[in-house]
Order: sequence, then C-alpha cells, then structure tokens
Amino acid sequence: MLTNNQSTINEITEGKTFKQQTQVQKDQVRERQDFLACTYQDTDNQSDRDDAFLELFDSMQALIESKVRRHSLDQGIDPEELRGDLYEELVMCLERFDRNGGVPFVALYRQYSHWVVTTYFKGNVKNVDTNHDFMNVELDKPTDSDSNDSTGEVIPDPATSYDDTLNEVLIDQLAKDCFDNDLKKETVIHMNSQGFKRSEIVRAIKNDNTNEDSLAKYVNRTVNNFRSYCVNLNKLNLI
Repeated sequence: MLTNNQSTINEITEGKTFKQQTQVQKDQVRERQDFLACTYQDTDNQSDRDDAFLELFDSMQALIESKVRRHSLDQGIDPEELRGDLYEELVMCLERFDRNGGVPFVALYRQYSHWVVTTYFKGNVKNVDTNHDFMNVELDKPTDSDSNDSTGEVIPDPATSYDDTLNEVLIDQLAKDCFDNDLKKETVIHMNSQGFKRSEIVRAIKNDNTNEDSLAKYVNRTVNNFRSYCVNLNKLNLI
C-alpha cells in the first residue's frame, strides 16, 4: 500500500459522499490525492505507479460519472465518448500537475474536465443567453442542490443543464480573456459560477504555506474583478 502516513481515500471517506464528509475528511482526501499525483510522477516502481493511478482514478469516478450523466442525458452526446475523453484528461492532468503551483490536483482536474465538456458546445456559443447573471452575488450562500458526488461536483436538474452548459462556455472564455489564462483565477471563477461557497473555494486553491484569510480576500477580489469586467463588456455591447 502506498503511504505517506495517510489512510487510503476509501478509508478516509468511510463511504460518505462529499456532502456527508467533515471538513477534516475533505482536506485529508485532497492531501491524499496530491500525494498520489506526486507519486505517479516521481516513482520508478511501476507497481507503485499503477497503485497510485488506480486509487486516484477510483476517487475521481463519481466526478466523472456525474459529468457524463449531466451532459449526455438530453444533449445528444455519446456517453462512452465523453467518458473516454474525461479518462484521457485525467491521465494528462497527472502529467501536468505542478505540486508547487498552488492548485490541488482535484481542482486542476475539475477545471480541465470542465474544458473537455465545453468543447462539445463550442459551436453553440452564439446562442448563449447574454443576460445570464454570471456571478453569484453572495459568495457564502450555500448551494440548494440535494445531491453531490464524492468530490463535490454539484449535479443539477438535467432539464436545465443544456442552457447552463452554454453559459459555462461563455464564462470560461470570459475568464480566460479577463485573467490572461491564469489557471488559479479561472478556477475561482469556475467554482463560484458552479455555486461553491467561498470557504470551499479557498480550501480548493490553498497550499500549505497560504493564509486562509488572505486567500478569502483573493477570492473576493478575483470575483469582483471578473464581475466588473463583465459589466464593462456589457456596457460596450461586447457581450
């Protein structure tokens, strides 16, 4: 068993969904996932590399399946094709993960898997409702969703998921333009637009050397800057 004095992810979660886990469990899962990603990158032992991949893969299954369910029900997407693309992106994220970059592995994968999904909708960007309220005004307002998977992916009503995805495509592009492809800030915007609370965003982007109060201000500032950017574009009739 791979160890850095941590339990496996299954032992940490005790079979609980993300919504049922304590904050301590969520933090331990994130630390374990980062350890597994580093082990995958560093080890020369193929058995350890395989074990790291399989445990990390299993921990991402609920997130992957929620995306497949969400985006293939009513939108004409082949679920097997989407699932395969999400699996491929998981491997690519293992290769690109930067342990010193300040973004935990799960946040990195959540962002890149979101981009995988949006590639299916790029041709429909022109149909996005430009009157959409891009940002949630109250950052600490809890989500009303009744169901979460084990990694915190909110599963919305399938009847509204198509319009939501088109809006996500626009938000994704605006965030890239606003922050000049700054992945950390794009992650903040993406998570906030998905209904995550500020405290959850802070913990997702936190590393061991970062003060949470400073990060909370960073999240507020990032969201406010993005909101101002969207408002200015709207005034100029650019969106």
